[in-house]
Amino acid sequence: MIRPALSSAALLGASIDEVLRSAIDAGVSGVEWSDDGFLEPGDELSAGRAMMATLRAGLCTVSYSTLYRPGLHAPAAFSRVLASARILQAPVIRMWAPPPRGARRGEAKAFAAAVRDLGDLAGASGVTLCFGMARGSILDSYRRADEALSRADHPFVKLCWEPLPGTPFDESMESLSLLRGRVGMLCARAGVRDGAARLLSEREEDWLHFIDAYDEQGGSPDMSRYVVIRSFKDRDEANLASDAGLIRVMSDKLRRYRRRRVY
Repeated sequence: MIRPALSSAALLGASIDEVLRSAIDAGVSGVEWSDDGFLEPGDELSAGRAMMATLRAGLCTVSYSTLYRPGLHAPAAFSRVLASARILQAPVIRMWAPPPRGARRGEAKAFAAAVRDLGDLAGASGVTLCFGMARGSILDSYRRADEALSRADHPFVKLCWEPLPGTPFDESMESLSLLRGRVGMLCARAGVRDGAARLLSEREEDWLHFIDAYDEQGGSPDMSRYVVIRSFKDRDEANLASDAGLIRVMSDKLRRYRRRRVY
């Protein structure tokens, strides 16, 4: 079942308690904790406190987001990231690919080798690595993401998918088909067009198709699959609640359409 979650990265500068309060008010099901301003990798005491606070709030930790980039940062530093994820009881570590520094083919091969090793380490703890796409990284397009994940070919290495700015709807949908089985998480953030942030409802029909394609590639319809809200319009919490509510409505709509059980 598709469920909305809130990334603490959407509330930089807030405290852990403030993030949890916002998550509860918005009606999300879980939280992604970030190492950017919240939980430093390897700080096991803080991770344990955050995990317990999340559970007491009636939420779960859906992922641990880190600025660690394989090929850019020392491999030994990943052990601290993984330790924090385990204590948080996060099933996913969301991370980024390194920037391009040479020939694309050689970089793709080196990246695949590095993430296979990290995937082995994470997979031993039941943790999946989900790589985000971003300009200025070697995963700056759907095609390059598909090439990299195909080359890595690891069950615990997947993609954090999102509609890339300026990409036509048909191309975005085609990418979800191309990446079928290799998408571990959907990311939602306030789109920017002409300098203005937008609500998810302004692309409601598009998002219904994105979520449908994501849900269909998974296993049991009763398994939780998350759409993580990484930013929301104007940092107005009414807009956060609107985005989370729309994700819940679309999830119910799809399940009713398919005559699946609705929670």
